[in-house]
Amino acid sequence: MKKKGNKGRTFAIIALIILIIIVGYLLAITFNSEKRADIRLNQMAKTFYRYYYKDNSDKEDKDKIRVFLSNYAASGLSIRLKDMKVYIDSKKVEDYKALNKCDEEKTKVIIYPKSPYGINDFKVKTSLSCKK
Repeated sequence: MKKKGNKGRTFAIIALIILIIIVGYLLAITFNSEKRADIRLNQMAKTFYRYYYKDNSDKEDKDKIRVFLSNYAASGLSIRLKDMKVYIDSKKVEDYKALNKCDEEKTKVIIYPKSPYGINDFKVKTSLSCKK
């Protein structure tokens, strides 16, 4: 009778190990895709800001642009994914497939311009709203 108990115990241990591996794999996939989406959104925000800055500084006085951006240094410029995609797609930038499961209305970035308010003077905060 001890042999049957040992087989059941061995089976339970193997099943537990398999379950732990599956759960670990699913968690790794979820966090990895979320991390990729966050990195891609951050890159997209940087591209957006640089195009936005360049387009507006070509049309207007750079001092006016700096004054405008200084007004958003504390609160930041909040841009939805939907708006960034429209603006960037018109510039023929690469496809952002990592963000295809994200809600374009709720996923956004906040760009905080920093002094001296040049094309590379900013910080980005991302806010993802994506399906798992």
